Amino acid sequence: MTSVLVVDDEQSIRFTLQAFLADHCDEIHTAPDSRTALDLLKRHHIDVAVCDIVLPDIDGLELLQSIRDVAPQVKVIMITGQPTVNTTAEALRAGAFDFLLKPIRREGFLQSVANALRFKALEDERRLLEKESLRYQDQL
Repeated sequence: MTSVLVVDDEQSIRFTLQAFLADHCDEIHTAPDSRTALDLLKRHHIDVAVCDIVLPDIDGLELLQSIRDVAPQVKVIMITGQPTVNTTAEALRAGAFDFLLKPIRREGFLQSVANALRFKALEDERRLLEKESLRYQDQL
């Protein structure tokens, strides 16, 4: 089951991205701000978070760091309509999986989310295999 969280203060962006994802994800959560997003991350299994950089309470880069602290397995795709080289570099250094510019194009967005979901699935499988390997070694 795949689950995506979309965080953007613009309702039209949340609605549009949710519509893009409707046929591709099992669960889609939306949040207008960072605090709501963090609450959703604590209450739901989320595979990928799509976060705007400019948010009304905590900016997207701080939210990215908070997601890393609360749910490090979540892949984060940052989006912005106000790109700068520093912002892009900072987001990627902080662990963003991808960085997309507004206006968001449907195909590029869906490809980025699909890549993040595949990458996360591979990491989840690796973690499971490592656990099984450790359990096997403990039995020896």
